Amino acid sequence: KGELSSLIKGDSGYVILYVEDVKAPEVPSFETVKEKVTADFSKEEASRLAKEKAENFLAKVQDSKNLEDTAKAEQLGVNESGFFSRNAQKTETTFPAALMQTSFLLSNSTPIAKEVGSDAGKFYVYKLLERELPRLPENGDEEAAYRANLINVKQQQILEAWLVHLESKATITRHQGL
Repeated sequence: KGELSSLIKGDSGYVILYVEDVKAPEVPSFETVKEKVTADFSKEEASRLAKEKAENFLAKVQDSKNLEDTAKAEQLGVNESGFFSRNAQKTETTFPAALMQTSFLLSNSTPIAKEVGSDAGKFYVYKLLERELPRLPENGDEEAAYRANLINVKQQQILEAWLVHLESKATITRHQGL
């Protein structure tokens, strides 16, 4: 009480604070937080149960290898997203953008996801139905741009792999005088 703070750097400049009064911490009564605690607990419990149900469903799907029949037996709906690309801005799909990268890891030999996906509090069990090859360049300019982009991507992958290799082999020492 009655003290000045040291110089504090903020987003728009520096500030010195003065403490006028100190308020002791207080624990709110149970009645004032009961509704929020109950709502939060219900939400967490519902999320846990939904995830558990999705994991059980995924196990059944992996055993039967048939998503549609298993969903029908469990009285669950199946939605088809349609085709989408890695460039999510150019596609109109119902599939969550957060799960798109993992969906591209699926193949014809392993069409069903190994783990339950989650996005915005919802849980997803998904499988690959079909792949569509991207449109190939039609003229020389498009082909040159496509090749240049492909070379840049490959160079970036090689650089990243090289850096990971260097980091794994590096030994870091610290000078005691510093």
